[in-house]
Amino acid sequence: TRFILGSVIEKFGPVKTDCMLLSFGAIVVAISAFIQNGPQLIAARFFVSCLGSTFVVNQFWNSIMFNSKIVGTVNGTAGGWGNLGGGLTQVLMPAIYRLFRGFGLSLSMSWRLSMFFPVGLYVVLVNWLWFCTQDTTTGKFNITMLGKTRRAGFTDYIRVCMDYR
Repeated sequence: TRFILGSVIEKFGPVKTDCMLLSFGAIVVAISAFIQNGPQLIAARFFVSCLGSTFVVNQFWNSIMFNSKIVGTVNGTAGGWGNLGGGLTQVLMPAIYRLFRGFGLSLSMSWRLSMFFPVGLYVVLVNWLWFCTQDTTTGKFNITMLGKTRRAGFTDYIRVCMDYR
């Protein structure tokens, strides 16, 4: 998903793109609670990996929201918070699982119910992004803010891929 995200952001703006990715992620993580075999796990992991694309959106978003004098610090800080989120996930998910096990639920039911914790966070975050944020400091995103007259298209990507640098 990361290689097409530039065009998606240019078409919909960072807020809508982030909301689409997180909504997709909520659906995939919720469905993953019903996995029954290895191939289903592989498919779920594949689609969950699309959530990593939120990093691209956030780096783009920071770049248009903040002054060029501080945007490097802002992007570095945002990336650090993203890494912190990954670390917290490693701590929280087992703790949530143990909480359900402590209620006497089976191993299978406990990990399946644990998957709905991040789903709930995604739903809250999508609503917060949709209703409480904006694309730029002046409002809605417009491609001309990047100094462009048109959005990137498929031929632009082919040209970039053919560049040896």
